Amino acid sequence: MTLKEKITYSFQLNTTLSNLIKREIDSFDNYEKILFSYLSVIIQHHRSITKLIEKKTLSALTLLRPMYETYIKLSWLMTFFNTKKVDKVISKIYERKDNNSFPTLDKMTKELDEEYSKVQSIENKNYIYGHLEKIKNYSIAIPMQVHT
Repeated sequence: MTLKEKITYSFQLNTTLSNLIKREIDSFDNYEKILFSYLSVIIQHHRSITKLIEKKTLSALTLLRPMYETYIKLSWLMTFFNTKKVDKVISKIYERKDNNSFPTLDKMTKELDEEYSKVQSIENKNYIYGHLEKIKNYSIAIPMQVHT
């Protein structure tokens, strides 16, 4: 499959998921609505990235960090479902529309690494945290050489 075919397929899948969420969101409980709201943000960023890549625009890279950060939040909410820390965040988000009630990204990635290492017997307990650090490096204004 060529890159263009992969981008087209990716965009079609993205659109299908987005339409499904829009159609079903009224049947979700508060927790599910929040989860699917974060998933929708990821889908929107992904859609934008694919469109920018089609146009061969380097600015597509600027959307990686917010997409990854949203993915971390979504993963954290799903992994620690029905715990006091998640219930507290969910209630603040839903009742007060307070998106700043999450722990720091560093803390969430470390908690996810710890939890995943238990479940999957992963030796590297800095797997997700390490990816976050790499994305932070890409998202700051480091001059890079562009080859044409």
